[in-house]
Amino acid sequence: MTVNDLRAQISKIDGWQTDNEINFLFKTAKHCSGKGVIVEIGSWKGKSTICLALGSKAGRRVPIYAIDPHTGAPEHHAIFQTKNIWTFDEFKKNIHEAGVEDIVRPIVGRSEDVAKTWNEPIEFLWIDGAHAYESALLDFESWYPYLIDGGVIAYHDVIGEVKKVVKEKILLSENFRNCGLVDLIAFGTKSALPISRWQKLRNRRILFWINLVDFFRDLPLPKVVRP
Repeated sequence: MTVNDLRAQISKIDGWQTDNEINFLFKTAKHCSGKGVIVEIGSWKGKSTICLALGSKAGRRVPIYAIDPHTGAPEHHAIFQTKNIWTFDEFKKNIHEAGVEDIVRPIVGRSEDVAKTWNEPIEFLWIDGAHAYESALLDFESWYPYLIDGGVIAYHDVIGEVKKVVKEKILLSENFRNCGLVDLIAFGTKSALPISRWQKLRNRRILFWINLVDFFRDLPLPKVVRP
């Protein structure tokens, strides 16, 4: 499936992903081996969920657990100037029309609450929840323990307060290798062993790009940085 195919599939669904980002989600889900499930924190109306599901169906059909309270995050309340938000009905409709109901497991609830009773290994952890520092940090601390060695974690909108979490917990830690940046998605692969000096330098290079994008938010996004 090409980026154009993906774009056509999700073109009518509200969301904030670029072509590079939807391609990253599709390919990362496609390459999951089945050693763990795919968990999405923050589904909104299902745009990224469908990209993950289509990628997984093109691969080993790893189930996607889509977690969202479907009442909007504080930034959504500010954008739409209302706290009266309910997206689950539209989410279900979009998932059905995309033909991925068989592989998507929606969970209506707050990320940290769902994590309290979670008991499955995770191979790909996609975090696009509330963007306040405390919320982004809580998502990491709630779900990181379930990420398998060799599993991928990815955060969306890695500017502002989300950047601080990515910096502290991923890019400046010794637990993630093969980190990269795809437009506003930062990602890394969990490593059971301490990473090498080269990997540390690479991670700092990614942090430099994120800082640059955050400082000059109106500049064109950098090209994809791959492992």
